[in-house]
Amino acid sequence: MDSNKHDINLETNDMGLVTIHTYNEKNPAMLAQMRLEAEGINAYIHSSEMNSVANLLNSLEEVRLQVQYENKELAEDIISNFNTEIGI
Repeated sequence: MDSNKHDINLETNDMGLVTIHTYNEKNPAMLAQMRLEAEGINAYIHSSEMNSVANLLNSLEEVRLQVQYENKELAEDIISNFNTEIGI
């Protein structure tokens, strides 16, 4: 199973944030957040654990990387390159 999945959510939340990528682990999401912030783009992580009936022993964590809508395109380009660099 791929440890990461691409999730583009064009709907913004109340803070004007849009999800540009969803990770299944916190560490790559945090590294991606640091990369964006190094490029001058404020990035936010929203994490939630999701448990399924089929997989009670292992919880699957969904970690969404979000940016302001106006930074979406540039952030997606940066994260696409970043994910390639780290082998995602």
